[in-house]
Amino acid sequence: MVLTMLGFGSSGWVLRVGLVIAVIGGITTAVRMPGLVNR
Repeated sequence: MVLTMLGFGSSGWVLRVGLVIAVIGGITTAVRMPGLVNR
């Protein structure tokens, strides 16, 4: 999937969108993990 993004990322915006999604996903996971552990 990453290779596909790199292949389509000749313009560069695809990579930026992927990075933003990855960061948002990471923050969301980090926020939810403590709640799951406490329960």
